Amino acid sequence: MWQAAVAQLCEQGGIPGAVVAVGGGGEVADRAVYGVCDLGSGTPVTSKTAFGVASVSKSFTAAAIMQLAASGALSLDQPVKDHIPEIVDLPVLHGADVRVRDLLSHVAGLPPLATRFSVLSGGGDAQAPRRPDWVADAPARISSRAHLFEYWRSLREVEPLGVPGDVFSYSNEGYVLLGILVERLSGMRLADYVQTRIFAPLGMTRSAYNRSSYVAADAWAVYHTAQTGDPSASGCVRAPARYYEPLWHSAGGVHATADDLVRYLRLYESSGSEHGERVLSSDDAQQMLTPNTESTLPGVEYGAGFWVGYVDGERFVYHGGSGKGISAYVCLFPDSGRSCAVVANVSGARVEQMAATAMRGHFGVDISEVHKAWRARLPGGAVRPDYRGVFRSDEGVSLSINGDEVIVSGDPAQVTSADPSGLVIRSRRGDDFIGYPTAFKPGAAVTFGGRVLRNVG
Repeated sequence: MWQAAVAQLCEQGGIPGAVVAVGGGGEVADRAVYGVCDLGSGTPVTSKTAFGVASVSKSFTAAAIMQLAASGALSLDQPVKDHIPEIVDLPVLHGADVRVRDLLSHVAGLPPLATRFSVLSGGGDAQAPRRPDWVADAPARISSRAHLFEYWRSLREVEPLGVPGDVFSYSNEGYVLLGILVERLSGMRLADYVQTRIFAPLGMTRSAYNRSSYVAADAWAVYHTAQTGDPSASGCVRAPARYYEPLWHSAGGVHATADDLVRYLRLYESSGSEHGERVLSSDDAQQMLTPNTESTLPGVEYGAGFWVGYVDGERFVYHGGSGKGISAYVCLFPDSGRSCAVVANVSGARVEQMAATAMRGHFGVDISEVHKAWRARLPGGAVRPDYRGVFRSDEGVSLSINGDEVIVSGDPAQVTSADPSGLVIRSRRGDDFIGYPTAFKPGAAVTFGGRVLRNVG
């Protein structure tokens, strides 16, 4: 049974608690439930336990934007400045030219910024993310739109990655702007909007942005974090005080059960079926799954809130989430309705591997094929000399490339394959791809983890 294999992955990975659900048509066909909500109390996880889902939240924000577009409140090709005039004078992007569609697809030209260090409260947690000393100063806390724009205006030395539409770089800040759009056009808080317009109609009764919605001990999985960044090597500690400021909810604030996420994925099946009342038209839902741009991974593109690829010739969409004691992953074959949702209460859990185990065991399909364009490359090749150096982003990620030796934010990695488009590396976190973006002069930047990292010497 695949559930035993998932439990083994959890045990090997030092994961406190997790749930994996597989299904189709919005119905859960089978699940695996593992571990505890809280290492302190030992309360068991159940199928009704909600977990943070981090960046899986982005598709909910994108769905809200699609609803507003369908109502006539905005157009996807409309300049964002029409509703958020504050972006016009921001040095970090060409604000006058950014369209709503550019934000949805991460091609607005926004570079990775240090905003996340100011919207994630550590609450005294010793393992909370810390801003590296080479990252530009950021406020200790950003809790309002005015403060956010004030901070971005101060970044006079941070240049945009390019004109809107030219460069893909995954951007939490872009989805923060989309959240502001939802609130300004609807007159509602994003959390209230999604609760009434998406969660409730889809029957997602265990989903919320506000953790205080969960009262019972097994209703919410407490955040945990690895003491050294690797739960399998060092064990975990509780991090219950962490939370995102509401301003950041549109980029990563949802809590949900795995069952609720399977219900949600029904929205994107090609049949256009709905649960209760229609939330999105079939055309709008499919538009979110239509690639708008090439991403930084060979063979994978990005729509609106979902990565898009192919497995055995069938369209396959997915999105992961990680941070603040959270790991999550959702995936769907829109044309056949096969879906999976994985949630875990520690950062760094190998949730994609858990989903692959469940999908292989239940449906007999290998979803890892979506990455075969780069993972299946033949060993060998040489790193291009002009791409040796140190590459960084203000999100705190650093790459040092020196021949076949690569250091990823302090962790060693080995180059296993290289060709003119980039290189595949292997580290304790698994295999990753480092790309050579054609929009920049050779050696000026690389792509990693969906982001553009610039050469700093």
